[in-house]
Amino acid sequence: LPLEMEGPFVRESYRLSPQVVLFDGVRDLLTGLLDRGTRLAVATGKSGPRARDLLTQLGIGDCFVRVIGSDEVTHPKPAPDIVHRALDALDAAPDQAVMVGDAVTDIRSARSAGVRAIAAMWGETDQDELLAAAPDWVTHTPAQLLGLLTTRPYQPA
Repeated sequence: LPLEMEGPFVRESYRLSPQVVLFDGVRDLLTGLLDRGTRLAVATGKSGPRARDLLTQLGIGDCFVRVIGSDEVTHPKPAPDIVHRALDALDAAPDQAVMVGDAVTDIRSARSAGVRAIAAMWGETDQDELLAAAPDWVTHTPAQLLGLLTTRPYQPA
């Protein structure tokens, strides 16, 4: 955003945050992964403070080892910086992790970091562009993602 729009955008984002709701199945997805001992991090294009505030309001902030915003890395997505920071927080190697995203920059950031990428097709995403980014797997619901992540080895969809 142009600098003069940043302040109003952030204020409006905080004002509207109580209207944000979780997609159906996301709470079950997180619970299912945590019950299996999966460690989770968020690497978002939002600012870190806004993302942490929103996740806390939604009641899921404590599901994540770390929430990293684009303002907390030198180079935002599609650079690998934010994924590397998440891997460090999780004490995980790239081949031990997957990144789930709903944007082309998520897929590119994962690839740049050597991490497998899963496209989340629910929500407001341009599905054709996301598919063109060639994710390793595609999921259409949180339940389908949970099934993929709890099946070893992962099999491309």
